[in-house]
Amino acid sequence: MSAVAHLGTGFEDPAISAMYLPHLDPANAAVPAWTYLLCLRPPYRQAEHYLGSAAGLAARLRQHGTSQGARLLQVQADAGGGFVLARTWPGGRDVEYRLKARKESPALCPHCTPGTRRGIFAASALAPVPLFPAPKPRPSLAARAAAGRRWARRFLAEREDWRADEIEQAAAGRQTPYYEGRRTPEGDAEQDAFAAVITAALAALRAPVLVAS
Repeated sequence: MSAVAHLGTGFEDPAISAMYLPHLDPANAAVPAWTYLLCLRPPYRQAEHYLGSAAGLAARLRQHGTSQGARLLQVQADAGGGFVLARTWPGGRDVEYRLKARKESPALCPHCTPGTRRGIFAASALAPVPLFPAPKPRPSLAARAAAGRRWARRFLAEREDWRADEIEQAAAGRQTPYYEGRRTPEGDAEQDAFAAVITAALAALRAPVLVAS
C-alpha cells in the first residue's frame, strides 16, 4: 500500500484558497457533486494534472493514491509523488467532461508556473478563469443595418460608371443567395438597409430619364 499522496491545497493565502476552492465555503454545503483539478507534485512522466468529479469529494481524495483511486494517482504515489487540490467547480460528470474537452488543465491550474506559456496566472494577479467562455454578443439590428448601408455605398462607389439596369442586376445577384438561404433578423436588417440605399440610388439615376421622356 502506498503512502497517502494528498498534499493539501498549496494555497497559503486564505483569500486565494476561497477563490479557487468554493467547496470549502459552508454556503456550498448543499452542492451535490464537485469537479476537481489535482496538480501532481512532481509530474508523473508527461502527466501534470488529473481532472475528476465526485459526489463525496473528501472521501474521493482520500482514495486517490491507493488502489481504490485513479490509477494515475496510485502510480504517482508508488513513485513517491503526491498531488495538491488546485481547484474545484460545482457540478459532476457533465462539468468534468466539458472541462476535459477543453484540454487546457495547465491553464486552469493556479499552481502552474507563472510567466510561461504553460500557465495564465501571474503571481501578482491571480484571477479565476471562467468555466465556459461567455458567448459573443450578437450585433444589434441597428448595427447590422448600418453595416448594410456601408456595404451599399461601397457597392455603388465601385460601379459609379454603370447604368441603372446593370447596378440593379448586380445588386440582385448579391442579395439572392442570402434570401434563398437561411435568414436571420440580423441578416434581414443588413440586407434591407442595403436594398434601401440601392433603390434610392437607382431612382436618382433614372430620374433624368423620366423627366426627359
